[in-house]
Parts: sequence; structure tokens; C-alpha cells
Amino acid sequence: MLQQPLRDLDQLRAFMSSMGPTAFLDMPWIPIFIIGLFLFHPLIGLTASIGSLLLVSLTLLTGALVGVSACTGPGADQAAQVAESFEQLTSTDAAQACDLLAPGTRTEVEKAADKACADALGDEDLPDASAVDDVEVYGHDAIVRFGDDTVFLARFPEGWRVTAAGCQPGPSDQKPYDCTVSGG
Repeated sequence: MLQQPLRDLDQLRAFMSSMGPTAFLDMPWIPIFIIGLFLFHPLIGLTASIGSLLLVSLTLLTGALVGVSACTGPGADQAAQVAESFEQLTSTDAAQACDLLAPGTRTEVEKAADKACADALGDEDLPDASAVDDVEVYGHDAIVRFGDDTVFLARFPEGWRVTAAGCQPGPSDQKPYDCTVSGG
């Protein structure tokens, strides 16, 4: 019950510390800046206007062609699918679940347990699979939140791989998540 308000607060904090509010506050100044460029020299103002329109058009076109929302980012569906597969496979086929781990994470799991990955994952107390609540993609990294679990992923040439799983909100800002499975 207490986790949802904390997640909401964390998302608000993440948004407020991102470039979103800065860009929003800068937008009203763009016409004034372009007018200043026109006053400096008409060709410079025209070039800035054409460049601005081109950037906005390309951004809208890219979003339409890729078919993604600005909130989730490209690859959110794939990241969620890998995280869901990992959650399901940990209880049914640990060997296949190991194939979804990032190389450094798999090595760390085997090293920490001093046994093969499949045996080590079988010994971990990972939460049962549940429905995806939220997906956030930040470039080559993603966070997939389930009802009682958070999974971190990274994008590799072969696709999304799990870097940490079984993560619960941590006790402090220095340790924002406490994860059952994690690695380098």
C-alpha cells in the first residue's frame, strides 16, 4: 500500500530533476530569441527559424514512424517482454532465465553462489510473476516495475538483458533499491 505513493514521489522527483521542466520553461523564450536573431541579421533569423521547424518536424515524424510515446521511450515493449519472460522463467526454467541475464550479472550470480547460474537462480527468493505496472526507458537502460518487484535491464547488441531483479525500494537515497539478483 505504501509503495505506490513512494513510486509516485520518485517519479515526480525524477521528472523535476530531468530536462523536462527546463525545456518547458525555455519554450516561451524561443520566439523572443528568434526575433533577436532577425534583428541581428535577417538571414540568421531565417536560418534559425527553418532549423527550428525542421527539428520539430523530424521529432514528430520520428515519433509517428516508430510509434512510441514520449513517456515510455523506444524499446519499452521489448524491455517489458524480456522482464516478464525472466519473471516467469525463474520459477519454471531457470536455465532459460539465465540466458536473459546480462553477462556481468550472470557471472556475479554464479560467483556469489559458487554454482551454475540455473542452480543459483533456483536458490534465490525471487517474487512470483505478476503484471507489469510501469516501464521506463532511459537510452540503453530500462526499469520495469511489477506489483511487488522491480527489474532493471540494459540493451545489448543481442537485445535487452536483465541486470538486476527481485528489487525492492531500499532504505535510503544511497541505496535506492535492494536487489536479490544483481551484477556488474
